[in-house]
Formats: sequence, C-alpha cells, structure tokens
Amino acid sequence: MPHASALNQITLRHAAVHGGNGRLLAIRLDWQMLPGVDAPAPEALLPELVQFLCGPSAQWMLPISTPEALACPALDALPSTTWLDYHIALLDDAASLARLQRMADRGLTLVCQQRVPPHATLASRTLLGSPVLGEQRLLTGVRTLDQMESAFRHSATTTLGWPVHNPVTPSSGNGEADIRLVLEILRRIDQGDSVDKLEACLDRSPTLAFRLMGYLNSAACNLRSEVSSLRHAIMMLGYARLRQWVALLLASSVETPRTRPLMQAAIRRAFLLQKIAACQGNLDDHGDLFLCGAFSLLDQMLGKPMAALLDTMPITAEVKDSLVRGTGPLAPYLQLARLLESESPMDPEAIHEATATTRQEVNHALLDALNMAFASG
Repeated sequence: MPHASALNQITLRHAAVHGGNGRLLAIRLDWQMLPGVDAPAPEALLPELVQFLCGPSAQWMLPISTPEALACPALDALPSTTWLDYHIALLDDAASLARLQRMADRGLTLVCQQRVPPHATLASRTLLGSPVLGEQRLLTGVRTLDQMESAFRHSATTTLGWPVHNPVTPSSGNGEADIRLVLEILRRIDQGDSVDKLEACLDRSPTLAFRLMGYLNSAACNLRSEVSSLRHAIMMLGYARLRQWVALLLASSVETPRTRPLMQAAIRRAFLLQKIAACQGNLDDHGDLFLCGAFSLLDQMLGKPMAALLDTMPITAEVKDSLVRGTGPLAPYLQLARLLESESPMDPEAIHEATATTRQEVNHALLDALNMAFASG
C-alpha cells in the first residue's frame, strides 16, 4: 500500500447519486481536511483511494478540482464506470482539457457542477449541476424523499445526497406480511430452531427466498461456493452470520421506488458498522452493530415509530437503546455512520474518541463497506 498517512489526514464522506425510481447510479466520494493539517498531495491520496475504487460492480463519482489531481497517473486505473466530478477551471488548461477528453473517450462519465459554456468541447458529455440550466440536470443537497421526487418532477435527471431525513408518516401497510415472516425467521434463528422449521418459514414467500439467496450468493457474502438452499447457507455461514443477512432481508422487504434509497443507505450503514467492529476485533458487538445499521431507517420505511417497531423484534437492549433513544455503547457508532453521509462541515474527533477509532480505520472501513454494498446489489 502507498504511504499510509494520507487516509489518516482526511475524513472521507459519501453521497448517493440517484436517477429516476430511486435507482442508485453512483456513490460520490468527498473528503474533509483536518484543521491545521496540510492537505495530502494528490499523488499521495489518489493512489490510496483508487486501489479501493476498482471493484467490478462499483460505480464511483470522484471529485477532481486541480490540474495536479487530474494528472495523477493513478486515475488511469479507474474503471470506465467511474464518474469524474471536475472543476470548470480545468477546461481553461490545455493539458487538463486533453486529459479529460481522453478519459471521456475511454468511457468515463464527466460531471461538472458549474455551467459549462455551450461551445465547450466537453459540453455534450457533461451533466450540469444547475437545476435550471442544460439538458441534463443534477440537483445537489437532497436530504428528503420529497426533495428527490420534486427534483425529478421539475426535470432533474439525477440527484445528489442521501434522502434519509424524512418525517415518519403512516404507511399504506404494503409488505407487512413479508415483514412478519422475516421477523418470525429472525426469532426462530435466535431460538436455534431446526433448519427444517426455518426452511418451512421461508417457503411461504418465494420472493423473499429468492432475495435471500441473491444476498447469500453475492460477492459481498464472500462464500467459497454458491448457496443452493437455506440448509446449505446455515452449514456454510452458521446462525449468527445468517441472521445478519436476514436482517437485510427485512429492510428490503418493503422496497418500493420511494423507499429504495432508504434501503440502500441502511445496507451501507450496516456494512460500515460491521467493518468498524471487525477492524477493532470486537466480535461481541459485530452482529449488534450490523443490526443498528440495517434497522436504522425502518421507521421511515415502514411509517411507524421506531420504539413500536423494535418492541417485538428479537434484538438486544443495546441495539434498541441506540435506535430509539440514541444512547448506550453502540450509539456513537451509528452517529459516526450518519456523519459520514453529511454534506455539512463536521468535527468527528469526539466520535473517534467515543468509538476508539482512527480516521484511517474509518476511511478504510467505509471504502470496504461501500464496495460490499455494491457487490450485494
């Protein structure tokens, strides 16, 4: 690995790029420099980042603002699915313009959040950041589902941000039968019921069975061979790891175009918290932190207060305290996951102290978690 200090001098953040119907198009990475610390040079930071950005199913948006960053040789290793968010000033530099052109010819998507003049060479290859200008419009700063839907009604083609700050409003009850079934499976796993009983539960919903097999056979699960049945999954995973994937099934059981961005955010939080626990060697909190992330947006997805939802779930008091009251030993980890989705300046030092994490550990965990989420589909 290149110089290890670059990822310890910044705080990585991420935001979702969504298209219509809640389709996740890319994840935009950004970073905040530490107060009083010199920013790492592009030739130090970008090689570290790029080694994480080459997964076969991942689609990233990477901000590039200076000629020095654009000229970094590490960018040549980026897959053609990458989006480059470049600063408009780069169009005035002949070498940078030629470099952007070569990247566009290689298939990378070029994004500029300033208005590109109509006569610019790359204008036809550029997504415009203005909500009122250009044929393709990317609206930034989206924080709620209503904002996202409004953007698409007003001719935006893409939005940037995690729409996870929604009021809890009563739902139509869609998917409640599947939700009850997933909760029953979780209870039976906790009770140590036989494989036959678990399979009998899952057989009542072919759709859920198909989704669970999809999760278990995804690259994120990292199994040595393909899982052909729930019995086979238990043999390979054990009950504890299977429980985590069933928790993701609960989040996905209410997936609609409207709730899809919430499910995507919950999955990414779950993988991030799991990775942080793993890098700390904290096996006791490994599963509970995963559940904190996976269940963290259930109230918005299901339209019911979190306390009422968790009342019947077979989870620990620590998970309930974190999700309902924001207290207990797991709460700082969930707060950290939420901070990394924020577009506002932040001071994560208190959270790093509360979670006993370093910036480098969290940055590595975030990149690994985002790749896992891409791999899980």
